[in-house]
Amino acid sequence: MKEAPEQLYTKGLQQTNAEMERLVHRRRQYGFLRFALALLAIFLGWWLWPMLWVVLPLVALFLWVVRRDADNRDTLAFQEKLKWVQEQELLYFKHQFHQHADGQLFVDAAHPYASDLDLFGKHSLFQFINRAQSGQGQASLASALMHPLPLQHIAEQQDAVRELSGKHSFRQKVQARGMASAIDPAMQQAVKSWTVSPPLFSRSAFWIAVRFLQPLLAFTWLGLYLRDLVTDNQFLTGLIVLGMIAFHISRKILPIHQSLGSVTEQLEALALSLQEIQQEEFRNPMLQKMRGQVFQQGTAASQQIHELKKILDCFDLRMNPLVHVPLNIFLGWDIWQAFALERWKENHTADTDHWFNTLAEFEMLNSFSTLSFNHPAWSFPELVGEEPLFEGIGLNHPLIPPTTSVANDFSLRGKGRVAVITGSNMAGKSTFLRTVGVNMVLACAGAPVCARKLRIYPMQIMSSMRIMDNLEENTSTFYAELKKLGAIIEAVRQQKPVFILLDEILRGTNSQDRQTGSMALVRQLIREQAIGIVATHDLGLAAMEKEYPDSVSNHHFDVQVSDGEMYFDYTLKSGVCTSMNASLLMRKIGISLDQ
Repeated sequence: MKEAPEQLYTKGLQQTNAEMERLVHRRRQYGFLRFALALLAIFLGWWLWPMLWVVLPLVALFLWVVRRDADNRDTLAFQEKLKWVQEQELLYFKHQFHQHADGQLFVDAAHPYASDLDLFGKHSLFQFINRAQSGQGQASLASALMHPLPLQHIAEQQDAVRELSGKHSFRQKVQARGMASAIDPAMQQAVKSWTVSPPLFSRSAFWIAVRFLQPLLAFTWLGLYLRDLVTDNQFLTGLIVLGMIAFHISRKILPIHQSLGSVTEQLEALALSLQEIQQEEFRNPMLQKMRGQVFQQGTAASQQIHELKKILDCFDLRMNPLVHVPLNIFLGWDIWQAFALERWKENHTADTDHWFNTLAEFEMLNSFSTLSFNHPAWSFPELVGEEPLFEGIGLNHPLIPPTTSVANDFSLRGKGRVAVITGSNMAGKSTFLRTVGVNMVLACAGAPVCARKLRIYPMQIMSSMRIMDNLEENTSTFYAELKKLGAIIEAVRQQKPVFILLDEILRGTNSQDRQTGSMALVRQLIREQAIGIVATHDLGLAAMEKEYPDSVSNHHFDVQVSDGEMYFDYTLKSGVCTSMNASLLMRKIGISLDQ
């Protein structure tokens, strides 16, 4: 019997904890070995003086232990991050995800549906789905939710998500690697700005000459001193002059280190993340193509990034003056590193954006794949391309816990079709509109949907549900809604494939104008061959089914009242709602309706 996702995470967490205990024990062993070897080397060095060469094997062994200890620490740090990933996934099953990035920076008040469907912000769809650690990955996920894919690309992305959902260990490793250091667009821009900047040293005859002449001059001066051809004072004076020259050269090169030195840790995180991608095999063409983008000129991106990091690490020796000063005086250390950087830049100017973009796309797909893995009861929608269609069985809202969510079936097919949903307050009309909208958004992103089955013609959502006034623009709620409705009308006039969601439209005017305007809007949507759902308290809209029996269909959510208490079953039913609860709610807060 196949294990449930929650059981797999629990088992993985137990294995990670066991591995961490082993690594901690090994760390203690390495610490003891380092201390013992250092003590033994000191003792032998004192006892066998001056035959210090005898101590060299111990020194080599000590350095080997130091290297192994460092590798062990890195592995332990990775396991700690993997443990965090597994713990967080277990919290997701308890619907606890509010501590994660909520995508607030992607909020766009002008977007056709993002605000209405709670794509971003606290307890949002983005916060529920997101597993991206990099800023670029989060932006890629936000874009996937905000911009529907073309029909021909959805199926390919669905297949990629399916494949990744089966790579349980790989997905967690990519997420854990990304936690090493936050990779963000500012870091990408810093690297890109440097790669497109003209070379300052490697193509300059002056700096080419300086690169060789400075070490030659320094070692010549040292040779003269060792042969007693210059006095101590003369040598010291010359050394000071050479130091001033080296300092001047170092100042010229300092801006390079300042612009790139701050991204060293992020480069390491990028390299490790890409290394996981490089080592994985894929059958999906999209994933294969993305993996191919991290191999340039036959060399893996992680290796190329490690080469860059080594150069930057060499620059970091300037942090230790006791090492940096003699290296700069006698070897021209900084100028050689500047040449190495510019050689690297010349070879990889066109590559860096590919690396960042590849990681971002993988993190976006990783988020959808984890969603699919965690919810095996969800389905991938069947895509149809003939006519507008939304046909869902067992539809749920992904942000409502499964223990309290009520599934509904709903179908709307063909051009010029409008579903009118009536119902009492709090019965579930607005939530149902968001359920339809969110599942359409997921479907058009190539992701699984919160439904047993869904057949759709991919369309972009356009909605008018949550309207806010704008003091800065001196815009009232009513005028803000008119602007949204105007955009919807313009889209349907242009015959764009849109699915319309309207909730209590024209609420900012009197009841007569509201009903007249709402009915006129529905008639126009039918004439323009649009398709969508209208939720309303106005039973006058429901009466339009008699006027347009082939275009308007009525559905409702009702309420049951027993002993003055209301009971909702949140189940969508056919026909017009006959039970309303506004008067009961008003009585509960103390408004007397008998006078």
